[in-house]
Amino acid sequence: MYFCHIEGRLKGAPCEDCSNSDKCENLLGREPYRLVPRIEEQKAMDDRCPHGEFTWLYCAKCERENLQTRAAKSAVKVRVWEPCAPCSCPSLCAELDRCEMEARPANGPNPKQAMGDRKIKLALVPSAAVIYAARALQYGAFHAPRDDGQPPGYGPYNWRETKVEAMTYAHAALRHLYDWIDGLNTTHDSKAPTLGHAIACLAILADAIETNSLIDNRPATGAAPRLLAPAEGLTSIA
Repeated sequence: MYFCHIEGRLKGAPCEDCSNSDKCENLLGREPYRLVPRIEEQKAMDDRCPHGEFTWLYCAKCERENLQTRAAKSAVKVRVWEPCAPCSCPSLCAELDRCEMEARPANGPNPKQAMGDRKIKLALVPSAAVIYAARALQYGAFHAPRDDGQPPGYGPYNWRETKVEAMTYAHAALRHLYDWIDGLNTTHDSKAPTLGHAIACLAILADAIETNSLIDNRPATGAAPRLLAPAEGLTSIA
């Protein structure tokens, strides 16, 4: 018997008579010429899988069983590949490569899932709102004209350096909201969405509260919370 490095198997014909002789490792001198592989190599090549295939060859049934074993251990539902009918392919179809990619939780979430579920889901904030606000904040930080003769823009997060009054931004937010309600979708000066300016005002208020940069000059508590609360038999519009 002769071991063919090209086909990876034992053959009856010597290398000189093999159809792969033009690229044979033995004949080209890149491998020691030997009629029979070393004993340990011979033993490895004689080993067969439970399905009768040589272990150094590809066995589709073994691969499917490995998938099922991994699925059982990881509690992940794997769609096990089933062969085409009839199929004489020496290797599996591309379907097998997609099995683990299409895996879905079967018997419970990933151990880290519970921890993630308890955290704030920032992706719930619509991207349009973030982008609208960013356009307005960008205008205020770098392009808004100033009355003190300084170059345009007040700088990013300027309220963290100099405290701001709550009512200044409350009034501004309401102005932008009323502009939008009455049909102004884009502000004249910044060309940013009107709603973006309203969102930006509220964002500044929220950040100023959390960074201790807010001068709380709201008036004394009024009746709005009570008046807007749902009355008996009525549904709140808020």
